Amino acid sequence: GVRFRKIRSYTLIQLGFVLCVFGLAKLPYVAVTFPLLIAVLIPFRLYVLPKFYTPEELNNLDPDPPEMPPDEPPFARTQPPTPKGEQGPAATGSRTAGVCDSDSGDYPPAHDARASSKGPAGTESV
Repeated sequence: GVRFRKIRSYTLIQLGFVLCVFGLAKLPYVAVTFPLLIAVLIPFRLYVLPKFYTPEELNNLDPDPPEMPPDEPPFARTQPPTPKGEQGPAATGSRTAGVCDSDSGDYPPAHDARASSKGPAGTESV
């Protein structure tokens, strides 16, 4: 574990960088250095922070991202595709209705607003 004092100091360092980056980005002549300010974060993490934190503390405070399997794209789907003949979430009226089906590249039929618009005197026109 990491002591709370170390967690608090690490968070304050992060907050300080955020305030510097966004504060300096608001100044018109300094805003062009924004990429440089972001690039400074890498050597700061690699060379300065290890002087104040042990490797175990740094690993707990700022862990490496998990490894992705080589055959998986970075944003792999979380649900298996719906077998042919079954209704998926889009067909059952879920929040994903109207989203492109990534397997076939087909979009669901567009809703024709004219077909359901109110006609004269509030009657439905078809």
